[in-house]
Amino acid sequence: MLPLSVVAAESIQPVIQGKVYQDWYMKPEKLAKPNKVIKGGRDECNDRYFPDQWKFGSYTVLANGQIQEVYFRDNNTVIFHHQRIPYNLDQAAFKKKFKNHIFETDDKNVIDAGVEGSNDSIEFIFKNGKLFKYRLNIDDC
Repeated sequence: MLPLSVVAAESIQPVIQGKVYQDWYMKPEKLAKPNKVIKGGRDECNDRYFPDQWKFGSYTVLANGQIQEVYFRDNNTVIFHHQRIPYNLDQAAFKKKFKNHIFETDDKNVIDAGVEGSNDSIEFIFKNGKLFKYRLNIDDC
């Protein structure tokens, strides 16, 4: 199994404030002070602790540098299967464009896509029919 950073570079690249990341990690020591810190809690799945969440204006990073959530604003987007997703893409166009890479969830405002070669996934969250944010879900159990 390939590490997430290698797999993510093939099909998903976060773009935060105009900068393209080749994997899902930022260097925590280079980040400004977050707007809000949410303390991590115990992870019963693997008997460790979740890292703190560092919330910035338009994205959230875990204390270990892993990008967790990105809002479609402030020059944020994502490159998904070699295509930069425009911030104003509506849900119907998104489904049509990426129909071979996504699956719908029970929540009509959330579309999921698996990360190739792993049990991880990326969620695309829509608000009022437009892309609002995306979130990475890591399966580390």
